[in-house]
Amino acid sequence: MSRYCFCYFIAGDPAGYAREIDVIRQVCNTDYHEQYELHVIDVLRNPDAVRRENLLATPVLVQQAPGPQRRIVGNLRNEQQVREGLLLASYELDESLHQGVS
Repeated sequence: MSRYCFCYFIAGDPAGYAREIDVIRQVCNTDYHEQYELHVIDVLRNPDAVRRENLLATPVLVQQAPGPQRRIVGNLRNEQQVREGLLLASYELDESLHQGVS
């Protein structure tokens, strides 16, 4: 099984994002059977991350592995939103790969 790697980019104290972090962990524990890493990165303390990851907004959850990269921007306080965001990104990729195929 592939190990999933997520980075959650925030602006400010991680304590202010405790609910979102808990929701992301709950989804990952359930859907990825604990085969994941979650890194919480404060862009105010690590401004190079903004440039390196080409971030336009925070908060943003980035699935970095396995590829391709997926991003969910905005409020992640709801498990269903996180699941749908990850599934929608996966579905859109699958659809784009199959366009033009008869």
